[in-house]
Amino acid sequence: MKMERIVILGAGFAGLYTALNLGKKFQNKKIVVINKNNYFLFTPLLHEVATGAQNRHNITFEIRKILKDRLFEFYKAEIKRIDFSQKKVFFDNSSIDYDKLIIAIGSRASYNIKGAREYSFPLKDIQDSIKIKNKIIDSMEKASVSSSQEEIEKLTTFIVMGGGPTGVELSAEISQLLKEILPYYPKLNKVKIHLIQRNQKVMPELLHDRCIQLTLKELKKKNVNVLVNSEVREILEDRVILNNQITIKTFNKFLTAGVIPNTIPAIPKLTDDHGFYKVNEFFEVENIKNVYAIGDCALNYNPGNDKPNPKLAQLAVKQAKHLAKNLYLEGKNKKKIPFIFKPDGFLVSVGSWWAIAEVKNKLIKGKFAWWLWRTIYLSKIIGVKNKIRIGIEWFILLFSKRDASAV
Repeated sequence: MKMERIVILGAGFAGLYTALNLGKKFQNKKIVVINKNNYFLFTPLLHEVATGAQNRHNITFEIRKILKDRLFEFYKAEIKRIDFSQKKVFFDNSSIDYDKLIIAIGSRASYNIKGAREYSFPLKDIQDSIKIKNKIIDSMEKASVSSSQEEIEKLTTFIVMGGGPTGVELSAEISQLLKEILPYYPKLNKVKIHLIQRNQKVMPELLHDRCIQLTLKELKKKNVNVLVNSEVREILEDRVILNNQITIKTFNKFLTAGVIPNTIPAIPKLTDDHGFYKVNEFFEVENIKNVYAIGDCALNYNPGNDKPNPKLAQLAVKQAKHLAKNLYLEGKNKKKIPFIFKPDGFLVSVGSWWAIAEVKNKLIKGKFAWWLWRTIYLSKIIGVKNKIRIGIEWFILLFSKRDASAV
């Protein structure tokens, strides 16, 4: 009897955790994972790599080591197209048939601001974090030898566009890095950091007003100037133009605002005009059988809610576990369970030694929240050796300065 083949496209939080959960439930299925990289990226710590607080090798984990069970097959490949009518996925110079297909291809930076693609740095993958770190260090080096005061100001002004959790964490960590390295540049006496948010609040979907106010207070202590109700209209080589007639001159523009789903050409086309797959409460893609979509590329709603669930790692992990359970129930001819997203809470680090958290409607802030943030993220790292490696790195950083070398 032919073994059923489940093909998973993508190996981020949604795709990889689906594979791992399926591996726990099935011993008679072939699980195939296709991803363009041969590593899993722990994206919640990208901002630390971008600011010298974490080694880039500590947040990338080899997929083949993770999926080492005989049930799994892994292909490092670029997915070219999907033919749903033939139940076939085409990649590089090959193809594979599927019985069930799980699309978890994630998202990418949205360059919907004029000049963003040419003059800003996104933070979505490991290469982005390295580029951001290099940009920060190179700007400080250039400023230290410049004879033009105007150029120095542009080089020592840093803008983070997007007031979501990533923007808040990145701006706070940039402040921490610059605070540590500024004494090494005696010619430079100050830097400026701006966090730009087009809404009236930072992180409005995640935190209540009290948490937001405490976050703003901490950012102010860390010399981060938060500009709310400020939409970026255009990004130029040496400045950013806002909607309220404000122009900020800078060579350092980092983009954390907005993502769009990754897309794959398909027959027939099943995504909406924005590239999202519309799914029901079981993650089944509309108008097709045995095809599921989860993570950033899918629009998933809680019952009665007209806003899609937020694009978070914890959502992707919960979706992955739930989908694997429903596929198991389906195989046993049992009733599937609708998915309802219930967040465990929200944790946001605002630089070293301070974080804000909402856990079961309780507010936690300061050093304890920061330790809690560290502990929870460490618990989610895959593999005991990897947990130890990152834990050691964090411990060393408590007694030493960040890595400020450009590579």
